[in-house]
Amino acid sequence: MRDRIQWVPPVLSTEPLPTPECPYCGKPIKDIASAIGDKTTNEPAHFDCIINKVAKGEALEKGDSIVYIGGGRFGVVHFSNSQTAPPFKIKKILEWEDKENRAEWRKTISDHYSVT
Repeated sequence: MRDRIQWVPPVLSTEPLPTPECPYCGKPIKDIASAIGDKTTNEPAHFDCIINKVAKGEALEKGDSIVYIGGGRFGVVHFSNSQTAPPFKIKKILEWEDKENRAEWRKTISDHYSVT
């Protein structure tokens, strides 16, 4: 019978996460894990700053909101107050982050939390 290889727990990074400045407001991004990449430069930006930028570029009607729908995408979503209509409808999908071109700062965050 062979001896089993001993499992050694992975060592997580002890380095502090970076706190870059947001390109929109100039303030430090304290929670880098919630940042979104800028559409043109892929640099991290505050989630709320990106929401505001997207909202300024869209003609929103009454009941419309900009929401994050996942996968680096935002949507113009209409929320209905009607009892018979669906509670919301995605009117437009806005591709924001390029899935094929993952930002280097995202890898730094991933390496900080996971070593698998």
